[in-house]
Amino acid sequence: DLPPEEQGPSIKNLDFWPKLITLIVSIIEEDKNSYTPVLNQFPQELSVGKISAEVMWNLFSQDMKYAMEEHEKHRLCKSADYMNLHFKVKWLYNEYVRDLPACKGSIPEYPVWFEQFVTQWLDENEEVSLEFLHGALERDKKDGFQQTSEHALFSCSVVDVFTQLNQSFEIIKKLECPDPNVVAHYMR
Repeated sequence: DLPPEEQGPSIKNLDFWPKLITLIVSIIEEDKNSYTPVLNQFPQELSVGKISAEVMWNLFSQDMKYAMEEHEKHRLCKSADYMNLHFKVKWLYNEYVRDLPACKGSIPEYPVWFEQFVTQWLDENEEVSLEFLHGALERDKKDGFQQTSEHALFSCSVVDVFTQLNQSFEIIKKLECPDPNVVAHYMR
């Protein structure tokens, strides 16, 4: 068994990917800060940081896409872990890749890699919300909830359920998914 810092990607967890993203960022930053100023002394502008970001993203994309396809077959990790990784990949893309000439104006592929996991997360949240709702309604019946006004038809616990359902929507908004087809699937 290898120590955790020497382990590669695994079907059992997602620990490798945030570490790889951190490494990619440090390489891009080093290239941008160390090499670009030296090489820009010459007539043509050469942004090693941008070249580095493009190459790194292309290689990372291939590996991440295949890894997520494998993960989709086995589903051994929690949906929340996939959501966290999705946010990290989105950050990497927005911070270092989105404005590159090769990517400007095109829809990135990364939301598609996570679509099944986000859908799973939404389904799980919906299920939990429905369980809360049923529990709240049963409690209202059992406790004989008295309507205090024409607007208060249920106890606050039912209101809390709708708040939780809205939180799922808020998380989807925070993903800022650039692919309208994927967003349409989430909003089903």
